[in-house]
Amino acid sequence: MPSTVDEAILNKIVAGLSPPQKQAVLTRSRFSRIVAGAGAGKTETLTRRIVFLLASGAPPESIVAFTFTEKAAASMKERIYTRVREILGLDVARGLGRMFIGTMHSYAARLLQAQFGYGNYDILDENQEVAFVLQHGWEIGLGQSARERGNRYGVYCLDFLKSQSVVCDELLAIDEVGCDGHERFATEVEKYWDLLERSQLLTFARMIRLAAENLRSSKPDIGVRHLIVDEYQDINRAQEALIDAIITCGDASCMVVGDPRQCVYEWRGSDPGCFSRFRSGEAESIDLLENWRSLSSIVRTANSLAGHFRDAELRKPMANLRPESGVTL
Repeated sequence: MPSTVDEAILNKIVAGLSPPQKQAVLTRSRFSRIVAGAGAGKTETLTRRIVFLLASGAPPESIVAFTFTEKAAASMKERIYTRVREILGLDVARGLGRMFIGTMHSYAARLLQAQFGYGNYDILDENQEVAFVLQHGWEIGLGQSARERGNRYGVYCLDFLKSQSVVCDELLAIDEVGCDGHERFATEVEKYWDLLERSQLLTFARMIRLAAENLRSSKPDIGVRHLIVDEYQDINRAQEALIDAIITCGDASCMVVGDPRQCVYEWRGSDPGCFSRFRSGEAESIDLLENWRSLSSIVRTANSLAGHFRDAELRKPMANLRPESGVTL
């Protein structure tokens, strides 16, 4: 990345930002960890960060940004296009189609299909996977297991899917799964994965794991030089492994953004520890703790509740910057 950006362009990029937001946008640390509380202008900060990378000479295709949902990706794409067109011009904006902004699952699918020989595989969504297991469960032993345990077949199949998703999310090996009397379950998982391979099918849980494993084993240069990950507090260990593999393959920089107080997906495998341990000792840590959205009464209540957390980082108070009257958009 060039050491300087035209001063007039730079002033446009950081116009209207708070000092912590400017620090996040302009950081030249390879690894950065942004703690962004509710209403802190996170999306705008990430947008300006991407504009800064482009202004610094980064090709659009060298930048990858992960969002938690496709809806969030669509919103970010629109905002980035608007800012790039305003600040860097229409010609640069026209090249943004070469930049990936989307979910980790969609990126993993793209990697597997383009780089690792999964081009002919179909992707099962969660409902399709349930239907597939209900149809083929007897082939992998689920019917027999359900009968022996006195469970209904459909209920046992759903429980199996949840458990094998944990195996994928936690990057557990089959021999680890088979410890402590769970040999039958390990065999069922192995047979299920073999069935998916024979049927040329990918599932959401396995896509992340397979992409991480293939990247780590072959280490191709996938062209990623700058990685940005939103909602990092809600990732699981397989997603953490995929991110690490992308960083390693491209010798990439990485900015992760999240709020440990908003970790809401632990019930389905998210590991809040991923955020606190991201590049420990290496990453620059920046706090965006100014709330531009909520009334002061709401911020005071949130700070009061947060004051009871054991973790000092979770107790950091938000500052309220929203006017008490008027309309805030």
